[in-house]
Amino acid sequence: MPKVSAFFAKKTTKKVAARISNRDGGLYFYEVDTLGPVPPSVFLHASMLEARIQPKGKIMVNYPTDSWVNQNNPLEYPYDSPEYSNTEYRGEPQLLTPNMKHWNQFSLDKLGAPPNLPSIYDEEIPAAHSRARRIYMLATFCLLKKLGFVYTDRTLGHNIGTMLVSRTGKVLSWGVNTGEYRHAEVNTLVGYFLRNPTETNLPVDSVLFSTLKPCRMCSTFINQAWNGGKTRVWYGMMDEGESGATPLLGTQSTKFTGGELELDVWELLSESGTLDSAIKAKGTKPVQVAYQGGKVDLYDKLSKSGGSTRKMSAADWVDKSPEVVALLNAAVTKFQGKAGKARDDGPIKSVLLYLKDFVK
Repeated sequence: MPKVSAFFAKKTTKKVAARISNRDGGLYFYEVDTLGPVPPSVFLHASMLEARIQPKGKIMVNYPTDSWVNQNNPLEYPYDSPEYSNTEYRGEPQLLTPNMKHWNQFSLDKLGAPPNLPSIYDEEIPAAHSRARRIYMLATFCLLKKLGFVYTDRTLGHNIGTMLVSRTGKVLSWGVNTGEYRHAEVNTLVGYFLRNPTETNLPVDSVLFSTLKPCRMCSTFINQAWNGGKTRVWYGMMDEGESGATPLLGTQSTKFTGGELELDVWELLSESGTLDSAIKAKGTKPVQVAYQGGKVDLYDKLSKSGGSTRKMSAADWVDKSPEVVALLNAAVTKFQGKAGKARDDGPIKSVLLYLKDFVK
């Protein structure tokens, strides 16, 4: 039988990821001419999952391993490792191509005219634009109602959503967690690069809104994909599990609400470690939704849904309880209620009209 080392020896001009199947002993691979921000291993792994080809061992590559994948889910090892160089496989290698359905489900239809705001990225922005920025965070939670529960079971995914937005407020990509390594952030960023094949970095001054703090794997991918640190990440809830305790994004990743911080204030710490009072004063109230005859803070309530005392982690937050469903329905109701009101302030009105049908 042929050996993996001989297969890679014929692929010196290509960047290739390959993996042997337990089912038939065959070697399956995906190849590109040049490496982009999304490596071949990601597409190979997604394709094998879709085809239900049972994998054997790690993915083998003939290019440097992808650190963002290896952080949390080690998919790759160099092909010249002694463990693999003499590995035999059966038959001719089979080329797999990515099935676009993994990312086509996060299409950008039903969006209105982009709002063209001066900036949602800057640390200090006018109050009206600050409130408009808060609408994006509410909309990101509404995405969980839009598609999140399609995947929320213990084998496919969890209640996590993200939205990538340009400096001027244009939605560039979005996603929910669909399981395995395909976390919401991965789906969002892969979707962006597939829609923009000539791009090698995230747009300058873009913002990634996430319902939960990115894990180590996602943080590494974001860190490698942003342009000189010019992408910010705001998240709604803390990930108190082991995978959430990462400093990889540094001060570019900030909780959107909590403690004395108002919802959409950028957490800027002075050298003494205290929040600048001038910036804190420019915040707005946290997102509240109507629930059981009163108002509750959406993110705080979701974090504690079901009365659980466990530490929440991106890997185990799977909850389709009636309480969670009711809270997410309340978020969509709140958004649609705001969008249906007559408003004179340009920034908020333009964002609501832009996202009104998208979050249904």
